[in-house]
Amino acid sequence: MRNRPRTSARTQLTDALFQQAKSMMNDGISIRQAAKAIGFSEGALRKRLKTGKGSQQLGKTSVARIMGFNRVQLNNYFNNLETVMEKYGFSSDRLYNMDETGVQTVPNKLPKHVAPKGKREVGKSVAAEQGQTVTVVCSMSAVGHHIPPFFIFSRKRINPQLINGGPTGCDMAVTDKGYMTSATFIIWLKHFQKFTHPTVERPVLLILDNHISHVSLEAITYAKENHIIMLSLPPHSSHRTQPP
Repeated sequence: MRNRPRTSARTQLTDALFQQAKSMMNDGISIRQAAKAIGFSEGALRKRLKTGKGSQQLGKTSVARIMGFNRVQLNNYFNNLETVMEKYGFSSDRLYNMDETGVQTVPNKLPKHVAPKGKREVGKSVAAEQGQTVTVVCSMSAVGHHIPPFFIFSRKRINPQLINGGPTGCDMAVTDKGYMTSATFIIWLKHFQKFTHPTVERPVLLILDNHISHVSLEAITYAKENHIIMLSLPPHSSHRTQPP
């Protein structure tokens, strides 16, 4: 623990300084001399050389996402958005975004533990060796009003005890694999309608991705009859167009 105040400002080993130090070392200068030349400690430079921190790591992006995020698709989406906004005159509290996410019942990453020196295996008890996926459907308006979460469990029969102690107003459904289906989406639409109360005078705009479970005839018909205007995001573009 530091007992005295820092007398110098903390500076960051930027990529430019790091590359400058590497260039000097390539010319035969020692790590200690290179660190001194750029104004950093030898230990900090050695740590950076060891970890490679600061170098850009490539992320995975599917070909479908790369091709789906294009000017034509985005123009069509924003044209459709402009059309429905002009037609219905939605206020901010009537604009909702909806998305699903999968949660594992057994964590994939376990926390670190302190164990006696020399112990070869250290375990932690979990509910099961392999967990199940639970889908959570969330929706929020542009002003921050959220719909209580909707859980989809991988089961054959509904057991209300699974959501005991959950957020107020939450609901659930079951499917064979715990994923959203066309029938489950209609159940969620009823859950959504319960908390938004759309009417002819005050319809609701629901922005969502175009997953196959969202675009069934039954779902579109139900939404139309209950004054829910659904607007689909461009295919394979939710990683860029989905509201945060």
